[in-house]
Amino acid sequence: MRVFVQAASLKLLSTGCLIAALVLACSANAWAEASGGPEGDFYDHGVGAGTWIVDPDTGAWVDKPVGIADNPVGYRFQIVCLRGGDLSIACQRVNQVCTRADGGQLVRWFSGLKVAPSATWTEIGESCIYAEKPQDVMDEIAGMIEKEFQSRPVKAGELTLQPSPHTLIRANTNFYVESQEQKFDLDLLGQDVKIVATPTEYTWNYGDGTTYGPTSSAGYALHATNLGEETSTSHPYQETGDYPVSVTVHFRGKYAVNGGAMIPIDGRGKFTTGEQTISVWKSESRLVEGTCLDNPNAWGC
Repeated sequence: MRVFVQAASLKLLSTGCLIAALVLACSANAWAEASGGPEGDFYDHGVGAGTWIVDPDTGAWVDKPVGIADNPVGYRFQIVCLRGGDLSIACQRVNQVCTRADGGQLVRWFSGLKVAPSATWTEIGESCIYAEKPQDVMDEIAGMIEKEFQSRPVKAGELTLQPSPHTLIRANTNFYVESQEQKFDLDLLGQDVKIVATPTEYTWNYGDGTTYGPTSSAGYALHATNLGEETSTSHPYQETGDYPVSVTVHFRGKYAVNGGAMIPIDGRGKFTTGEQTISVWKSESRLVEGTCLDNPNAWGC
């Protein structure tokens, strides 16, 4: 049994003192009952976003993994001026904007709903592709890009535990992670490629065999006076001990070639924070006779 004791005495007329053993000296409302907390998903910071379904095992409403649906928007490019024949001189003038390397060709990007005819798609900008056969290069990059995305040194984010490093058994311990969008520049087949990784979902591992997610909730910080409140990512431990906590952050990716259209990357990258240990303690209180001045060897002194 782990008991962290901080003794305090309260004068009770002439009969003695009440000494309470408290865990983590905090205000009286710092710990809510383990089964307590707000109903639904309304908190001081606003309304939690997400999709909710009924858990068939418990009948409770739970946060449904959002995942990444198939992107309904398509992207394509068109070479502005094909080389060769009578157009060669005119194309040289058109492609004068593509001077980073030899063989640059100006392309025009379009996007639109995949179900709509490509002729109806909207023009969204221009960029250069430095290759004799731009379509072949772009197809090859598209085949490489998911692996490149997965191999980037993406930082999962900073995990915070409240309270930490100790918490109270069966009380709600709050967890949240701060994860940021990240950008990476690389060279693929002679093209400047930018990859953008955006956090979308989180899978929580509380270290006691309990996990939560994937969920759209990254959690949020609680004010010190509200520690113990239930949040969407909080967890009550049922046994004392030390538990390694971590969170896996799922990232959606997109990429652009030479400053062209940002194209979604199929699949997701998964990156896990380093583990943090939470030590779960049990609290006890007893009625004792007198004060610690009267009996320094009394319980809690």
